[in-house]
Amino acid sequence: MANKIVTMNKLKKMLRLLIEGKSKRSISRILNTSRKTVDKYQSVLAQHPLSYKELLGLSDKELYSIVLPPSPEKPTHQELYGMFPSYEQELQKVGVTKLFLWERYKGEYPDGVQYSQFCDHFNRYLKSQQLSGILEHKAADKLMIDFAGKKLYLTDADTGELIAVEFFVGILPCSGYTYARACFSQKSEDFLGCLSHCLSTLGGVPQAMVLA
Repeated sequence: MANKIVTMNKLKKMLRLLIEGKSKRSISRILNTSRKTVDKYQSVLAQHPLSYKELLGLSDKELYSIVLPPSPEKPTHQELYGMFPSYEQELQKVGVTKLFLWERYKGEYPDGVQYSQFCDHFNRYLKSQQLSGILEHKAADKLMIDFAGKKLYLTDADTGELIAVEFFVGILPCSGYTYARACFSQKSEDFLGCLSHCLSTLGGVPQAMVLA
C-alpha cells in the first residue's frame, strides 16, 4: 500500500467512483490524491471476492481490514491465539500476570492489540480450554502435599530482619481438611519433618500421598 493511508471517506468515495466506472485518472483528480495511491487501493479491492457495491456496504473496520492487512509486526488474531497456550503455562508461575504477558507481547509486537483486547481474547481462550468434570475422592484415600508457591517471612523481634520460610501444605481432598506448616527449606529433612507432623496431626496414614 502507499505510505499515506487514505481516509475512510475517501476510500468509500473511491468505491462509489469505481462503481460509476470513472477512470483512475479521474478518481485521482476528484480525490486529490496520487494516481499511484488509487492504483494500489483499486488493485486490492479488485482482487477481493466481494463486488465494489458489496464492499461499500461493509463497516469501516471490515473495509480497513481488507485494504490494510496486518503487518508482519502485528499478528493476526489467529496468530495471537497461537501464542496463548504458552502464555497459559507461564501464567501458572509465581508473579506472572496478564499485564506482564501483554507487556512482553507488546515488546515483540509494538503494533499489536491493546491490553483490554488482549485480556478479552485471552479470557475467551482460557474459557474455551475449561473442561468440567466431577472428581470423586474417598475418605482417607489420599493426601495431597506440596509447598506453596510464594514464601512467607518471619520477622526477627530484635533486628527486624525478614527471614524467608517455605510453606508446606497437606490437603485431604475428600473432606477438604488442610494442614499447613512453615519450615526453613524444601530440603529432605524439612520436608519429611513437615510430613511427619502432618500425619501426626491427622492421626493416621492415607493409602497414597500425592505431590500436587
